[in-house]
Amino acid sequence: MPHEAFDFEKMALLAKEDPQALETWLEERVEELIMSSPIEHHHRLRGLQFQIDMERKRASNPLAACIKLSQMMHESFSKLRQVLNEVQQNNYQSSNQTTPTSQAKVIPFARSR
Repeated sequence: MPHEAFDFEKMALLAKEDPQALETWLEERVEELIMSSPIEHHHRLRGLQFQIDMERKRASNPLAACIKLSQMMHESFSKLRQVLNEVQQNNYQSSNQTTPTSQAKVIPFARSR
């Protein structure tokens, strides 16, 4: 599906004159985005969108919703950073571990005549 360029002025006017039309437009774009993603991600994306929608509904005003969603993003990035750092640390530790070398007495084979 071709995407039209985002026009901030048009969206601001739509928000002022017909908020429900803007909401419908947003829902359609979100659905397009989810459907364009790999199917194995759909469930997670719908769950995330549900959380976003609920936070927007719970917020007392649009600015409060924006702040809450920003906090959610920062928490998510923080968790991602932590996991990536742990993986990197584990890789570093495993690459620095030397495998113990065992010593053995070599027994020569007798030559057959």
